[in-house]
Amino acid sequence: MEARPTADRLGRRDAVLAQMEAHALEVEQSTADLSAREDRFVELVVRTNNGVTAARDAGYRNPDSAAVKLLGTQKILDAIEARRTAEAIRVQAAAKKMSSRA
Repeated sequence: MEARPTADRLGRRDAVLAQMEAHALEVEQSTADLSAREDRFVELVVRTNNGVTAARDAGYRNPDSAAVKLLGTQKILDAIEARRTAEAIRVQAAAKKMSSRA
């Protein structure tokens, strides 16, 4: 039979999870300044993995050409990569939290 987590162990886990979330936020904020619409586009690309849909839903008038242009812009690509990295960190933190409950 496995022992229940101690308060000390739970405190360390919480500290690690807080550190992981801080790192995720740092990664997200490390990208160049984006307009509100560019930020929405990045959020939607990460969620849907579809540039045209993301451009349309972010309010671009010509989503096909906007998607091509935006996905060819380095600051947008950097922001997408940062958001994906932050999401991966959060998934790892959630897995760590779930595994420590077992």
